[in-house]
Amino acid sequence: MVYVDDMLLITSSKLDQINHLKKLLSTDVKDLGDLRYFLGIEVARSSKGIFLCQRKYVIDLLHETKMTNAKHFNLPMEIHLNIENAGPLLSNPH
Repeated sequence: MVYVDDMLLITSSKLDQINHLKKLLSTDVKDLGDLRYFLGIEVARSSKGIFLCQRKYVIDLLHETKMTNAKHFNLPMEIHLNIENAGPLLSNPH
């Protein structure tokens, strides 16, 4: 169980444990159903698993900073770049 800003998130791999806890807390907690959006992160479920995305957060941030019409800029980058093997570490990173 995690308590964040008046929100309670219950998670377990065992549905009976979740239902038991929800029953114990039923007078104090409102069940809002399946998680869709939490702390700026969109949650989507599929047969392949759970996917987390911050698309809505980024769009809201662009609106807030009045940058929705800003042009994107592609940076050339090697596909499947392995950062660990990119070269020796700097002797003095400052």
